[in-house]
Amino acid sequence: MQPLNLRKALQLYDLLGNYIPITPCQDGIEFVGIIVNNIVEANKHEIFVDVLALMTNVQEEEILRLKPEETIPLFMECLAENKILQLVDFCNKVGYHA
Repeated sequence: MQPLNLRKALQLYDLLGNYIPITPCQDGIEFVGIIVNNIVEANKHEIFVDVLALMTNVQEEEILRLKPEETIPLFMECLAENKILQLVDFCNKVGYHA
């Protein structure tokens, strides 16, 4: 898996915008964990599929075949690979809002 280009990174930000913590944190694992919890609490599990499809270039049908216990770790790994903390910081600095 390779990091997303800017266009796809902004699409990622658009998908996750409602689930990104308002209060910034410096720990990437904690930050990603909060995003995951926010998605689960909102009962928007399809976001996991949409984000994984974008980040892995895998068809949604293939992602839906994954076991649930495989989905969350892959999701977290993809966000870390795409430096979600830096992406959020960049979007905030340039005034880009999801």
